[in-house]
Amino acid sequence: RQDFTKKTGHSWVEDLVWKPFHTLVLPDGRTFDYHDMGPANGAPILFTHMGYGMVRWHGPMIALAFKLGLRVIVPIRAGYGHSENLDPKADVLVSTRNDMLFLLDHLRIKKLPFVPQGNDLIFAVDFVGHYPERVTEIIGICARPPLPGDLHYAGMSKWYRFFLSTAQHA
Repeated sequence: RQDFTKKTGHSWVEDLVWKPFHTLVLPDGRTFDYHDMGPANGAPILFTHMGYGMVRWHGPMIALAFKLGLRVIVPIRAGYGHSENLDPKADVLVSTRNDMLFLLDHLRIKKLPFVPQGNDLIFAVDFVGHYPERVTEIIGICARPPLPGDLHYAGMSKWYRFFLSTAQHA
């Protein structure tokens, strides 16, 4: 750990929380962002941002990641942040799976825990179903399996759907 406070006026944790995202160009030409928190040589975990776009961790959580030696890798799904959106005809599960596989290969990570939040459980289960050798375990945070058909979104209020849509474009 370095003490950045003397050099920049910021704490080292704050500098790590607000460090820039990384951008990759995927095989299909789309740009794809990801965020990397914690020690670069730490034990990697794959963490998803859910529909709310919850990517960056608060300072105390980053400090804990350093204390525990965890490297938290957050892929920014297509259509969120600066990651380019998918073709409307694309299969979201297939594309998300391929994007995450490309990221792990790029980072030379062979195996890691997958930590989905909420409704992102479907992406973790799909990924493990196709690449079981790449994931040691799924650790769901308020993980919720999707309901069939449109039942999942039909039960949401208009404000909840508005919030999700806003998070996607923020």
